[in-house]
Amino acid sequence: MRLSTNPEMFTLPSTVWRVEFHVEEPLTHFPRPRAIQHSVERHSGYRIDGSKRSDNDFHVFQYTLSGEGRFSKNGREASIGPGRGFLFTANDPKVIYNYPRGEREAWVFGFISFYQANNMVNDLIDAFGHVYD
Repeated sequence: MRLSTNPEMFTLPSTVWRVEFHVEEPLTHFPRPRAIQHSVERHSGYRIDGSKRSDNDFHVFQYTLSGEGRFSKNGREASIGPGRGFLFTANDPKVIYNYPRGEREAWVFGFISFYQANNMVNDLIDAFGHVYD
């Protein structure tokens, strides 16, 4: 496995740091890491809509360190404050997450994204849901 940082990936103003993984010989039945990132979001227009994402089929676990974000699946919304996280498929058209309008404290979060985990992610979501305490 080779780790690298790519300064061109820091296009979002909220990215504190990001590391992308490049796995030379991935294991067939094991999730393959894609990236890990630490972000601070203060912009009330920050909204990620899975139906508008064109990236490949990968999965994300995002964890809140401080502040608050919102996660929505099929219109059911959950507040994601400190110590809470959510798991989802990046291009799921029914997933939206955002920084709430009117929020004063920055949303500080980290995430890890990975490929080759459809069965694992679906099993976790079926058993425990999308949001984790």
